[in-house]
Amino acid sequence: MSEGKIDKAIEQFDKALSLSSRRADAYVGRAKARLLLNKEIDLAVRDCCVALAVSNSKDEETRKSALLVRAKSRLALNKPDKDVESDLRKILQMDRDNVEASSM
Repeated sequence: MSEGKIDKAIEQFDKALSLSSRRADAYVGRAKARLLLNKEIDLAVRDCCVALAVSNSKDEETRKSALLVRAKSRLALNKPDKDVESDLRKILQMDRDNVEASSM
C-alpha cells in the first residue's frame, strides 16, 4: 500500500473518530496505519491504549488487535519491556494459538 493511501486512511480514521470518539476499531486502524508508515509511533501506542479503554470487553478481536499493535509499536520504538510481554501474554490468554503473538 502506498504512503499516500495510508495517509488518506489516517484522515478517514480521524474523521470517524471526530464523529464518535468511542470507536475502538477506528483507533486500532489508525494505529496500524501509523505503524505501517513508521511515523508517529508514540501516537500509535496511545491510540491502542484508548482503544482498549473504550472497547467492549466482549469484543476480543478488537482488544487482541489493539494489544498486538501496541506491542509492535513499542518494539518499533525500541522499548521492549514488561509492557510488551504483558500485552503478548494477554493476547495468548484470549487466543493461545495466536501465531503472531507467540512468535514475537
